[in-house]
Amino acid sequence: MDKTGAQMVEKEDKKHNDEDSCSEKDIWTNFTQTTGFHGLNKITFERQNPRQLIRSICWIIVWLTCAVFLIYTVIVELKNYYSYPTISNTYIQLEEKLSFPAVTICNMSPRSSEGMKKDVKTNNLYMTTSALYMFSQKINWTDPFYKEEGYFEEKTKEDIFNHSKNISESVFLSLFDNVQLKDAFSPVYTDMGLCLRFNSDGSQYTAMYGAIFNLQLYVNVMTYFDYFSHSLSSGVKIAVHDHREEPIMTNEGLVIKPASEAFIEIRRKDYKFLPAPFTAFGNKTCVNKPDYSSSKCYQACWNDIIQHKCGCTDFLSKGNGPYCSYHDYQTCSNPTFWHLLLTYHKETCDCPKVCQYTTYDYSFSTGTYPSEFFVSQISAISGFPEWLIRTNFALIRIYFKDLSITINEQVAKYENTGDIFANLGGQLGLFLGASILTITELLEFIIFLIWSFIHRVKNRGRDEQRKTHVEKFKQTKY
Repeated sequence: MDKTGAQMVEKEDKKHNDEDSCSEKDIWTNFTQTTGFHGLNKITFERQNPRQLIRSICWIIVWLTCAVFLIYTVIVELKNYYSYPTISNTYIQLEEKLSFPAVTICNMSPRSSEGMKKDVKTNNLYMTTSALYMFSQKINWTDPFYKEEGYFEEKTKEDIFNHSKNISESVFLSLFDNVQLKDAFSPVYTDMGLCLRFNSDGSQYTAMYGAIFNLQLYVNVMTYFDYFSHSLSSGVKIAVHDHREEPIMTNEGLVIKPASEAFIEIRRKDYKFLPAPFTAFGNKTCVNKPDYSSSKCYQACWNDIIQHKCGCTDFLSKGNGPYCSYHDYQTCSNPTFWHLLLTYHKETCDCPKVCQYTTYDYSFSTGTYPSEFFVSQISAISGFPEWLIRTNFALIRIYFKDLSITINEQVAKYENTGDIFANLGGQLGLFLGASILTITELLEFIIFLIWSFIHRVKNRGRDEQRKTHVEKFKQTKY
């Protein structure tokens, strides 16, 4: 083989090798000079220039550090997104009219002494469940007296009404927006005994507000019929609540004493929480059902517990089945109820909160009712003696401060997937000066690298054949 032929083969071989060896470098150079990633154009890998090489290494460290922080931030952001985070918004909404709340009215001494025996055993019996229980004597239930008096017999609703103060006379006059009410109250049995409730179905609406409008109650406390009860006070207890809820009157409400005029100014608050998978009230979920009530759920649960333990049900529980006798009430259902009440917020019953509910904030002030001048006037008009008016009557005004609703609403931090992409785009721009289009450039760069690698592997066999051919060509003699 002559020298010229060999040189031509070597030149052709070098040309192919240079094309393959420079393809990745060309791709990298083109990518760094055109991409939106900041800093990559500083990375050149020029070994002939030490300063440029050091500069490239420094920029590699900076760029990789930013990339690591970016990956960490993206992972945290995605974990946060799938934990369903929420934020709270509070705003005031004005209405043309508002639904009026339910109002439960209980006498502080609901049991009536009228017709009650005043012997020692009867007084001691009722003292055991009163505020003076610690001074009562232990009851000997084997004494024939209690069986003869019917304390072992099943109680009825009629018994409750007969042993309570006449609730139809307790509110002898009521006005709503200065219009006299008729048949607006319904009896309801609570933990304090037999009470009255206004607007139990939530049908009353008002477009008025202020002390001269809304609900006015003229009440007779009937202290002359007081008997042993859970409270040592005289007066009435008022609870303002949503008509779908059942308040525990022992823990809730305001006490209005006789001979006073009470001004109860209320403000409505609505709470709106998101249902599962979002969490509310700490790490719990709420129930999103319009007919669900947490308080009624507790009552149903308590009834099941009392009925299972005592074999009877109490009027408070509103359960089905035989009502407890006074003996069962004294020895089983009443102690069980108070134990359940003490563990109200523990895991006795599984009654999660409802997602949407309404409460009422209030401010409270009182004055003497009636004044010395009006005592004689009211006595002359009503026919009630002055001593009775001074010691038993009270006027209660319950009214809206205005027709606004303060709404506390829980909303999702990410309303849609676009929000998470916006956050991720911001992180890309902060750390690497990149965007979604820059990610497309990176994908293009990776595709070109893969294509170059496949092309090189594909031509590797051809290169080996070419080298073999050149060697044979060099060894050929002419």
